Amino acid sequence: MIKFYNRKSKEYQVEKVAGNLAIKWIYGSRLVGKGLLHFLIKRRIASKLYGLYCSLPVSRKR
Repeated sequence: MIKFYNRKSKEYQVEKVAGNLAIKWIYGSRLVGKGLLHFLIKRRIASKLYGLYCSLPVSRKR
């Protein structure tokens, strides 16, 4: 989840995002997560593969 300040309503709000636990792990861990971030996740192919996965019926929550 991402916490942000809504200037229109003048309050903090929380937005749900896909892969919340993975994002917290990657940015929260010092060595392994940061290494994956720089060598694997920041690449265009990772983004394309994740986009394809999200398009599949299997990835949709019921």
